Amino acid sequence: MRRLAPSLQSARSLRVEMMTDYIVEDIWEIPPLPVAFINGGDTTTDAHAELASGIVRHRLSLGLKRTSLPPLTLVNAPAGYGKSSLLRQWTRELAKAGYQPLYIMLDDDRATVIRSGSRLHAAIQLDDHHALMPFIRNWLGTRTRGIVLVDGGHVLPDAIAQSLCTFFLQLELHQHALLLTTRHPLRVALARARALKRVRDIGVGDLRLTADELTEVAAVEFGLELDQRASTEIADATGGWPAAVGIYLQRASAIGVPALLREMRRGSRLMDDFFAEEILQPLPAPLCDFLIGASGLGTLTAGACDAALAIETSAELLDDAVSAGLFIHPVDGCGQDYRLHPLFATYLRSLLMRSGRVEHDAIALRGADWFERDNRMPEAFDCALRAEAWDKAAALLDVFGMRACLTGQGELVTAMALKLPQDVLRQHPRAAVFAARGASTGWRFGLVEDFLRLADETTLRDDAAELEGLVLHSRMLTAQYEDDQIAAGRKCADLLKRIDSFDHYTRGTIFGSLLYARREQFDFTDAAELEAAGVREFNLGERLLGMVWHLSVLGPTHAMRGDLATAARRLEEAASIAGNLVEAEWIASVPALLLAEVCYERNDLTQAKALIDRHHLAPRVGFIDQYVAGYVTGAKLLAYAGDMAAAHRRLDEGMALAESRSLARLRQAMIGERVKLLLDGGEQQRAFEIGRQEGLLGAADGMQPQADCTTRDEMRAVSWFRLATARGDLTPAIELGRIWKRFAVRAGAFRSAIRWELQLARAYVAQGQTTRAQRELRSALARAVTGGFVRSFLDEGAPVTRLLQEQLGASHIRTSATDLLVARLLQAAAADCNVSSTAARPQAHAAGMPSPERLTRIQAEILQMASAGLQNREIAVRVGMTEGSVKWYMQQIFNKIGIRKRAGSLERARSLGLI
Repeated sequence: MRRLAPSLQSARSLRVEMMTDYIVEDIWEIPPLPVAFINGGDTTTDAHAELASGIVRHRLSLGLKRTSLPPLTLVNAPAGYGKSSLLRQWTRELAKAGYQPLYIMLDDDRATVIRSGSRLHAAIQLDDHHALMPFIRNWLGTRTRGIVLVDGGHVLPDAIAQSLCTFFLQLELHQHALLLTTRHPLRVALARARALKRVRDIGVGDLRLTADELTEVAAVEFGLELDQRASTEIADATGGWPAAVGIYLQRASAIGVPALLREMRRGSRLMDDFFAEEILQPLPAPLCDFLIGASGLGTLTAGACDAALAIETSAELLDDAVSAGLFIHPVDGCGQDYRLHPLFATYLRSLLMRSGRVEHDAIALRGADWFERDNRMPEAFDCALRAEAWDKAAALLDVFGMRACLTGQGELVTAMALKLPQDVLRQHPRAAVFAARGASTGWRFGLVEDFLRLADETTLRDDAAELEGLVLHSRMLTAQYEDDQIAAGRKCADLLKRIDSFDHYTRGTIFGSLLYARREQFDFTDAAELEAAGVREFNLGERLLGMVWHLSVLGPTHAMRGDLATAARRLEEAASIAGNLVEAEWIASVPALLLAEVCYERNDLTQAKALIDRHHLAPRVGFIDQYVAGYVTGAKLLAYAGDMAAAHRRLDEGMALAESRSLARLRQAMIGERVKLLLDGGEQQRAFEIGRQEGLLGAADGMQPQADCTTRDEMRAVSWFRLATARGDLTPAIELGRIWKRFAVRAGAFRSAIRWELQLARAYVAQGQTTRAQRELRSALARAVTGGFVRSFLDEGAPVTRLLQEQLGASHIRTSATDLLVARLLQAAAADCNVSSTAARPQAHAAGMPSPERLTRIQAEILQMASAGLQNREIAVRVGMTEGSVKWYMQQIFNKIGIRKRAGSLERARSLGLI
């Protein structure tokens, strides 16, 4: 058979499709369409109509512009979760994109087929589910791209559901798509299709209304204005269940939002009739009894339910509950733990309590015992709370607290402790201490003191000394989280007096925290000993999380001392350990962001960007070093890429975090980097305005390093220096820079010394003192050779680049490590600018002036080295003569050029055309 050309095939396909539309829309008998569907309303027969048909949930969009539809999309949730509303949203989205989808509504024994066309809506009735597949096959047979939406797939027989899904998943149908809603999981084999990403699953978690969506629903559907607190409270109480949200908002319309909130806090029962009539009444008695009894537990798992209810069929009953599409949802992807919807659980517990409090508490306590034996302390704690067994709950929290704080679950400990009466916590002070630690990791410092005060109020105990040490240790950690390193250092000193009373982990944190506190105060006393002691204690305690933290303290410490290689090695070691801590994945961002800062400084920009892009810059649990590294390095990378707007947005994000958590050092880092970006970009007035707001435009009083100064004080001083230099106040700026340089060198903070030497070099250039500028640059280069610093030089821009060019041209003998570094820096600078550096041409000698005798080759070479900041003894080593010979040559040079000082001598010789 002769094949048609593609264009003729397309034309024939179009004619067939048009004829099919004509038959469906104009020949077949069409019953009246539900007006609600045409207007975007609801046609479901649920007792509680689904909510908010006009609300568009953009997060659940099909994303037609970004990606193609998978062959199968399953929307699985109980009644009232807005499944039909979502299908209508998708229908409108498809129509807007030019598609004409087929919309099918299923009832128990029939199907209503609605075709949304460009001219009208058409509908037919299929009186048998078995007619569904032939109809869909025929409809798709005339289309190259057909999209079918089926509402109510849970009423289909298993065989038809299997056939329908398999049909769309067939390889040759990859241009067609099925979007299907159901109230319970379909008994269809889809594991392989899911693995191939040919199925999109949307469940209860996706369909829950967020607080923001709830606010929109309240305004659009009910004319109510809700603040964030009210929206969050209603969302939490209803679990985001749209049907319940509608009923609660309807109640709020009648009695007012404040009255509704008070009613909810007392225990609203608005959904009880629905649960009684629509959910429990049709259920078999064994399943109904199981759900009522299991409501005494928070988490439903087969083993706990068997133990609590004294049965052996919990696994089968849980499967039945899930298959029935009840309000029970898996906690994770393992399919072993489940939770009841909060409103459904409250209703079931009320039924359980009718049989007496004793029975309810007995079930809860048996569940607590089972979870405790299974080492699942949060679930055991929850069961103990339900039974109001306060002492048991506090004892469980005491056991769980330390482990949770070590695995990044400190905020969970705090949330658990807040559920206990204060008198109970006074009798269990260790639990209060661990709750305080959790509150500090969550930046809730007011709560920290509340918990520690409860621990302090504990009556005299045999372990009073241990408890006092734990409280002091928690206050030290809190000071460190608040970045009050002076206070943290003092508390560490106190803790050292009782170091033998602590376990290995606590000892390790004391050694690491003291090193951290001292480093931030430019004090490296016993740094090597503290480093080794911390590593030893964390190894002995086998606390890998603590080791990651300790190594993450060591990395910036070595960088500050001018050793980037060791800093990178320590941070890479920390990152390697963190990568294996599945239970604390959040910790990986700590060394990663610090390593990104080191990679940037070493000019490994690709690796630095990869680390920044891969990790969250402000995880909930973290410490200030990683925040400073992440936001500053991120802004630098964006500026390097030329995206200044994004760089400033990154600094805005860092400033917002600093303000929200009262982190003064992070705030100062954001100010300093913004001032530099603005000055480098020629926006001096904006930089000066920031300086005025921050008190950085006055005299240098208070900018000098003091006995108790910290790195934050240095950040502030650097910003003051940059602004003073930009304003032309060079003399006070240079004086401040020299003071800070001497301070940094004495302290052994060589990264700071490099920073100040480069600032001084720029200031001397602006003042016309090139020789002094070269000396400062030469000193910075000598420190950078061993440390591996690169970007500190390149980021200072053209003034430093020109000085580097002069350094390189000062001698034809380039064998020293410093000279090789200069060459590498200039090569990197050329790559940054994508231009080649060229030497300045000597100016022509003025006409009519007598020509002085030109300098000899050796004289010119010595002059260039002297102008580059080299001392006579250094020049002597390079050219292979004595220091006295160098002095003699310098005298000859001065005689020829007519001046007696090194400053400006090279420029004078060039202006005279002597070299």
